[in-house]
Amino acid sequence: VRKFILTVIIPAEIWEINHKRGITPVVQVFVIKDGMEQRILPKEVILVDLDNVRIEFSSAITGRAVLL
Repeated sequence: VRKFILTVIIPAEIWEINHKRGITPVVQVFVIKDGMEQRILPKEVILVDLDNVRIEFSSAITGRAVLL
């Protein structure tokens, strides 16, 4: 399985991801909380097309998105 990882270091409410894989990916989002990496559910994940995903949050956050 080839995965695409985006690391966001500047807090943002919207993460735009161009993964260039031509597939509908499974999207997982992780943040650091209390020194531990935790998986969270974003407000919304939008499949823009087969190469682009938009992830929306209730507030600006940092973390990483893993697309499988």
